[in-house]
Amino acid sequence: MLPWLYGIQEDHETLEIAKGSSWNEISAAYRDLCAGPTTPSGLSVNYGRILYLFPASVYYNLSNPVAATLVGRAKWSCGSVAIEAHKIITNNKYGRK
Repeated sequence: MLPWLYGIQEDHETLEIAKGSSWNEISAAYRDLCAGPTTPSGLSVNYGRILYLFPASVYYNLSNPVAATLVGRAKWSCGSVAIEAHKIITNNKYGRK
């Protein structure tokens, strides 16, 4: 995958290059390891878009599943995210007693 190196507008959805998809579409492509709807420059994919996960894709974990979820790399419904979020909430030393 190519990096999408441009800014996000104040609505937190529209990108700097308006034709280059939306933040949700790009984060979903990175999270699900599939091809984005357009190229980073906003052009359509010329030779067809594969609609399935590329067989050689490798998913790498960040240091924490919750961190991966916060940046759009994992879904909140993932089991490891729920377990780690529960640990954070219940073992919070700054929480109420």
